[in-house]
Amino acid sequence: MPWSPPSKTACACTTTNPGTLTAQAQHLHYRTGGSISSFSHLIRGAAIMAVLTGTEKIDRELLNEIQHRPRRGIPRTPPSRHHSISTMRTAAAFRIPASPLPRPVRPYKDETTPSFIRRLETANTLRRGQLRTLLKGSRRPWIESLASWTDYDPAVLVLAMPQLGQHDQDPSVQRKLAGRPTRTAHTVACHRCTLARAAGRYVEAYSTHEQLICPRHGLWIGDDVSGSTDQFSIRASPEITAAWHHHRNLITGHGRPGVRKAFHIASVINRRWYDQFQHFTTATDTYDALAADQPRHGNSYAVVAASLYPCIVNLTAAMASPHWAQIAHSKRSRAFLDKVSEDVTEGWIPKGSFDPLQHWMDTDWIPGFRGSDAIRTVKPE
Repeated sequence: MPWSPPSKTACACTTTNPGTLTAQAQHLHYRTGGSISSFSHLIRGAAIMAVLTGTEKIDRELLNEIQHRPRRGIPRTPPSRHHSISTMRTAAAFRIPASPLPRPVRPYKDETTPSFIRRLETANTLRRGQLRTLLKGSRRPWIESLASWTDYDPAVLVLAMPQLGQHDQDPSVQRKLAGRPTRTAHTVACHRCTLARAAGRYVEAYSTHEQLICPRHGLWIGDDVSGSTDQFSIRASPEITAAWHHHRNLITGHGRPGVRKAFHIASVINRRWYDQFQHFTTATDTYDALAADQPRHGNSYAVVAASLYPCIVNLTAAMASPHWAQIAHSKRSRAFLDKVSEDVTEGWIPKGSFDPLQHWMDTDWIPGFRGSDAIRTVKPE
């Protein structure tokens, strides 16, 4: 019995003539191997692409543009003259429609633009990078296209993702965004928070340097965490949460730019101490508690970063203080070393030209970045 595709009434393409899919029956059978599941995915992708490009027509040329992987054992579509010509077309020739996508997604707070676009593509079964190509080929601002695809007001998208409104000079908008992260660093958001907001398990979000834990769910989401599976509970080590509160208090007392610089220097110093002699008893006890509570993450570098975090914050407190920083670079530096010995190194006094703390005291080296990692408050006129 000859195979014929189902009716195209489910494809809302206004310019497609009756019988178009039937005429492509042999080609569609070759692309899908006669599998109704593969056929449904191929037609769905073609229909969405037809709406996105504005053609609203499914023909052989459009079908060849859909990178569809059929079931195992079915060869791919051989390259043809029409396919080679169509792939040379740039996205600049596409017209981005004003209608929303079939499955819009809600933006997540401080989410990166690539992460939001990736979730849009996944929800609408589009291939990776397809929407991004359309955005790059259009002269419209990205926020306008994203607003039309998701049916959200542009102001809502800006409040969720401040990077979309970075060129907005409206003081009222800038005041609303004050304190939010800039585009300096991003991390994987807490997967429990993203699941609770129906955003999936993997969302990348911009973050400030102190956003290393999720206080609501007690998860480490900071250094050396590359995915949601790398996040682990820190409830077995309350000193990490206490250090996080201390960290935030330092920012309130000394200002974000100074604490950010001191925290980076303290992180480098503690990492080098750890490489030299596996650090001190306090950090070792924290590591043992985390490894015993989370055996699956016992050999993870993220557990090492979490166990060093309290020591890093204690050293940051001394380095971010203008009083102690001045003493550290003066001839009376012994007082600063005594404070570090009491608060961080458990009685051991750093010494020697190869010690990283002594090197900072002698050279006063600074990191390559400057300023704050959060949007500044705009003063009212």
